[in-house]
Amino acid sequence: MKTKTFPSMLDFSIPESRLITDALAVFLGSLFLVLGAKVSIPLPFTPVPITGQTFSVLVLGSVLGKKRAPLAVLSYVFYGILGFPVFADHHGGIHTLIGATGGYLLGFVLASWFIGYLCERGWDRSYIKSLFAMTLGHLLIFAIGLLWLVPFVGIQNILVMGFYPFVLGTIVKTFLAASTSSVAWLGLKKLKE
Repeated sequence: MKTKTFPSMLDFSIPESRLITDALAVFLGSLFLVLGAKVSIPLPFTPVPITGQTFSVLVLGSVLGKKRAPLAVLSYVFYGILGFPVFADHHGGIHTLIGATGGYLLGFVLASWFIGYLCERGWDRSYIKSLFAMTLGHLLIFAIGLLWLVPFVGIQNILVMGFYPFVLGTIVKTFLAASTSSVAWLGLKKLKE
């Protein structure tokens, strides 16, 4: 039995997508993630800052879909590896990728694909389904980020330094991403009428 697939927001908006359109979408998506990283609040007791990146990742998955969204995130990571100060707290360089927050960056790639996958199955068409998809995306980011963080802070400190301080912000960003996604779909459908 084949699962029904739906177009991403980009494919719905521009059905005849071309290579140049895809490349531009990936580039703009990576810049959206750079902007999310600029919203950064360092915490003195943990190497992990509060950022707007997870919101950007969730929205990218919905807008760009499972193929383009991870490419946008990988492009963003590549800028950072090259030394551009695109990561949180204006950091750049490979040391950030292999440092304490590297797992969250890896989680961004996987979560953007996973959100895109769910959204291409219609999960971003209603608020409740979108909220569930965005919650799963956030959980994936945390799962990978926390596992990666263990050698840096120890298993006994993992929740205090990598999860608890971010719960409230995660809830807010999850609701915002779900709202953004479902409202954007309503707007796109009205434009197409």
